[in-house]
Amino acid sequence: GSYQKSLTITIGDACRADTIPGNAVVLGGNTTEDYVALPALNLNTNTMSVSCWIKIDGIQADYSSIFMHDGDAAGFNFVPGNNHLGYHWGETGAWWWDSGLEVPQNVWTHVAWVVEPTGVSVYVNGKKAKHNFTAPAINLTSGFRLGNFHGWGGRFVKGSIDEVCVFNNSLTQNDIRELQHLTKDPAEFPNLLAYYQFNEMSGAALD
Repeated sequence: GSYQKSLTITIGDACRADTIPGNAVVLGGNTTEDYVALPALNLNTNTMSVSCWIKIDGIQADYSSIFMHDGDAAGFNFVPGNNHLGYHWGETGAWWWDSGLEVPQNVWTHVAWVVEPTGVSVYVNGKKAKHNFTAPAINLTSGFRLGNFHGWGGRFVKGSIDEVCVFNNSLTQNDIRELQHLTKDPAEFPNLLAYYQFNEMSGAALD
């Protein structure tokens, strides 16, 4: 009454960063209400940065967000009508501010958002625009979204997003330009909090 069978188990490392850009996440905009839910970072900070590659399809919906905190609004988005970048930073940030930096349609473009005590900057292909103000620390204890503002209807990005990097420090313009390399080695970035490559064929996206 006994049975024995040998079993070989191979342990993989699915969270290891890929060395090729591979796939991207595709978001359908307001017609499909696609977005990516990211976990909370549990930060209280006024020093952080986000960079990614995007390829947008058409004029984006007013205030549709590339990256946005689900609690106090903190992230960057498209201002109405022209695919220019803007931002949110709690109650003191200027949600109506227009950077004047336009994200071109249907081409891959590197964009970034940097928060520091002296204000918030956005970047398009390494070009910088900054809104100067005294930026307080914000509790970032909720999750984040890629491609949508706070779950609001009509504020969904249409296009593709890839190589999303979240840092817990304020990157310089030179840092941002160097980040335009398609893939990252996390060991080289001690302030990297999260890195999403979206190379999975199905299931959850891995950090």
